Amino acid sequence: MKEKILEFQKNAENKFKKFKRSKNQSIIYYCVTSIIIFGMVFFLTSNRLFNQDFFVKSTTLNKEILFENNNIKVLDREYNPNTGVFEMFLNIKNSNPNIDKPINVSLREKNHLEDKIKCELIKVGINDYVIYSKLPTDWSAVSISITSSDKENSLGDTLKIYSDRKDTKENINLKDEDINGYKIKFVDIEIENLNNEISELDKLIEEKNTTESNLKRINSELEEDKKYQTENEKQESENKINANKNTIDKLNREKEGLNKDKKELQNKIINLNNKKNDLKK
Repeated sequence: MKEKILEFQKNAENKFKKFKRSKNQSIIYYCVTSIIIFGMVFFLTSNRLFNQDFFVKSTTLNKEILFENNNIKVLDREYNPNTGVFEMFLNIKNSNPNIDKPINVSLREKNHLEDKIKCELIKVGINDYVIYSKLPTDWSAVSISITSSDKENSLGDTLKIYSDRKDTKENINLKDEDINGYKIKFVDIEIENLNNEISELDKLIEEKNTTESNLKRINSELEEDKKYQTENEKQESENKINANKNTIDKLNREKEGLNKDKKELQNKIINLNNKKNDLKK
């Protein structure tokens, strides 16, 4: 009996030791696994943590941004790969007539975060401004910090706008300009935008022309089918024909309005080209 008790005690001790060893191994395994996972997560997110300014896509062109007392639009951005010249064209509307330049700007480049890269805000017209800088040839993205120059009414906020290299036009003819040279560039940007608007109007007009042609074809088929229809069927066809005619009349009125808008845009382009010719003199 005593031997059985001793044997049971020995077996129990062995099982406890195995359990303890297994438990320790599990703890070590989970610790090592946790460290590996944490390391991978840190590695994958470290760029985002330390380079937050550039985890953003380029600022959308021609989209109004409300910032303090300013309405800001990025109109265009260009870069000369040979000289490093970078220009961003802005439209800034500010209600304070006593402020010459309503914003202050500073620039950082993704691949050169420690370098101080100079940038300048050039006033071209009442609402037209250029951000000018010279970037390293290996640049990939810029972050431009904007603050209000109206210290008395400023909230102290900062707006960031971005330009990724792949979204920036390459222009080997881009160079330093005088004020008239920049005015011509703004005229060209406006003409390009107006031509884009005209293209959109042309698409709408073409769609309405297609719809009108289809409705006329359907009406012709309905008229042809009336020869073989009962009185009730004829009345139903006539109702459809009249409804289609009303739709066609509406389409023609809409096309008339679109063509009027198109003519207005074309006249604007003529005037802008005249302005550009005068600036070149």
